[in-house]
Amino acid sequence: MIYSVVIPKEREKILTNDFIDLLKERLKVEIRKNGNEIEVIGEGLEAYQCVNIIKAIGRGFDKEEALLLLEENNVLEIIEIPGNENARYRIRARIIGKNGLVKRNIERYTKCKLSIYGKTISIIGPIDKIEIARTAIEMLISGKKHSTMYKYFEKLRREGVLE
Repeated sequence: MIYSVVIPKEREKILTNDFIDLLKERLKVEIRKNGNEIEVIGEGLEAYQCVNIIKAIGRGFDKEEALLLLEENNVLEIIEIPGNENARYRIRARIIGKNGLVKRNIERYTKCKLSIYGKTISIIGPIDKIEIARTAIEMLISGKKHSTMYKYFEKLRREGVLE
């Protein structure tokens, strides 16, 4: 089966030949790169993982973070930021926080990695924690206070869902 992924032009330089060779070797897939369009030829889980790793790089993750998708329970979730450019700027700022504090706290609580890039917020992490991170991000997108998100995390921590 052939899967095609288009990534932003400014992210294509991250997909070096060495990295592509690493993916080919580890996942036993064929990869063709034509500028910012990447074709993955393969079957099953390995091809799916390769496509998601390439998507993750296209959504702003570095190579090491994208390779977390090779771990068994880790998945990629992409959330579209709604609204016009001004609204998206405001939402990105709310999720990043002053000096990146809110983003780091979401990552710390949920054991996920976040990338805020362009019109999307992407999450890589364990499948059970992705839902928590998504809920927290959606709280901030919908305009809820940061304290509401932190109370949500604390509630889950008390219940033993979060460490």
